[in-house]
Amino acid sequence: MYKNGLIIINQNCNITSKAENLLQKIFKQGNTGMIVSLNPSELINVFEKQDHVIVAGGDGTIFSILQLIFDKRIPIAHFPIGTGNGLYNSIIKNKEFNLDSIYNNLNIAIQNDKKVSIDTMTIKFLNSGNILRSFLFISCGIFSNIDLKSEWLRFLGELRFTIGGIIELTKYFLNCNKFNAELEYSDEEGNYIKVEGMFVFFLASNLSHTSKSSITSPYSRHDDGFIYLSYLTEPTSTFTLLQILLGLEDGSYINKLNYVKTKWFRLSPETGIYDIDGEKIDSSPIDVSINPSSMDVLI
Repeated sequence: MYKNGLIIINQNCNITSKAENLLQKIFKQGNTGMIVSLNPSELINVFEKQDHVIVAGGDGTIFSILQLIFDKRIPIAHFPIGTGNGLYNSIIKNKEFNLDSIYNNLNIAIQNDKKVSIDTMTIKFLNSGNILRSFLFISCGIFSNIDLKSEWLRFLGELRFTIGGIIELTKYFLNCNKFNAELEYSDEEGNYIKVEGMFVFFLASNLSHTSKSSITSPYSRHDDGFIYLSYLTEPTSTFTLLQILLGLEDGSYINKLNYVKTKWFRLSPETGIYDIDGEKIDSSPIDVSINPSSMDVLI
């Protein structure tokens, strides 16, 4: 049984009064602290005596916390109040998505030490030497634009991604949304592959879902030790991109582009932005490798 926990709430998410009441209920049940902040300078020293962390927010919130606690190996419980909630939808499958169920499942996990270990990706930025950890995905191109440039529509929930997709398809038709890059990876058999050209779509997945309605890597398993790459280069068409975006709902989009699994890759884009677990990061050459079973999630 976990005894010393910490609840971290991202106030930028659309937290409802019911969600707030349930989090307060957890707070009052035992030795659980509560922090409403995402300022790293405020959080960096608060994890020393914690045996679990409850993160109330989206995947980007978990990403921020993971950077602070990765080496401490503190289990994370997700109280999903973001718009994507890819971690929750990848791990807690086929369960009713309502606040009461989430609250009950969370209590059971804390009381009974129920957890799974999932793989993560280590991202080394080759120019700066900085290192980040990712538990969900790394993207560049149309997928990252749909996510990051629809932030202003967050109040619409998952509908923001549909609207963002329409906007990005229009931009592609107008000859935008492409980035020149070099991709290197080793395939499942250990063969070295190098792809150069104008990329339209790039996604490196660690888990199966990026949201409830987006199955971005249907073959991913949380502890299979592989990164799944989905990528598409020119020439292509607006119609093919439309098929890809529509196919995200059931994972069938992988039939319209390259979908391979690897344990390592290197991407060197000339332009664009990275979307890493829902957070915007300036693009530069990166070297990415898999860390098997390196993050604990309470379920």
